[in-house]
Amino acid sequence: MSDETYNARVVSRRDVHDSLMILRVGREHGDVPAFEPGQFSNLGLFEDGEDPRLLRRAFSIASPASARDHFEFYVQRVDHGAFTTRLWSLKPGDALWLDPLVYGHFTLADVPPQSDVLFVATGSGVGPFISMLREYHGKGRWKTAAVIHSARARPDLGYDEELTALASSSANFRYVPTLTRESEDSGWSGLRVRVQKLFEPELFRETFGRELTPENAKVFICGNPEMIVQLSAHLAECGFRPHRRKTPGHIHTERYW
Repeated sequence: MSDETYNARVVSRRDVHDSLMILRVGREHGDVPAFEPGQFSNLGLFEDGEDPRLLRRAFSIASPASARDHFEFYVQRVDHGAFTTRLWSLKPGDALWLDPLVYGHFTLADVPPQSDVLFVATGSGVGPFISMLREYHGKGRWKTAAVIHSARARPDLGYDEELTALASSSANFRYVPTLTRESEDSGWSGLRVRVQKLFEPELFRETFGRELTPENAKVFICGNPEMIVQLSAHLAECGFRPHRRKTPGHIHTERYW
């Protein structure tokens, strides 16, 4: 058996639907590790058997950095996946492994405080942006911020209520959900386009009331790798550059598989 042992427990879980949940995990002893909003950590579960291997999967942290008693994760169940199918059997109080470290550079560390920031997510990729909003909203961390969240259907918008409330109470935050497979007779009156379509100049102006240029936006993109490639290529044609520590740019990306 691995030297690792279970060191954490499920604090709570909220099933958004049968394949999407909001999971909170706390350590058995002490606080969760300090982190920067946008970073991720690993959860682990042992396989069954005489000499079980610890299966690990990475998940972005959705809780604010100021919440030290738990990490929140927005988890999509993968059909026939070895890990998430086991994760789905857990209930509050059940034990699991939580990585003692956090990882990643998908943060606002290199973004000047008075920037206009655009957060673009597909599916469960909205998680790191929830962390950023919960930690920084109302603290002058940006000039304006907006979340574009693309999902298949309305039930997949697990943070819809929270983001809608935030947008309705804030002059410098916009929330733009868009659905790609929502039933035509569902009553949904919002957008029904893929993320890439929203960045066409006319629709972007119609949605946000301004042009999108490298001078007026830092773009964070998280989720489906194909979407990230396509949107990054489109933004490059508009003069945006990928961000690197040694060569600062405008596009920050995080792949979800």
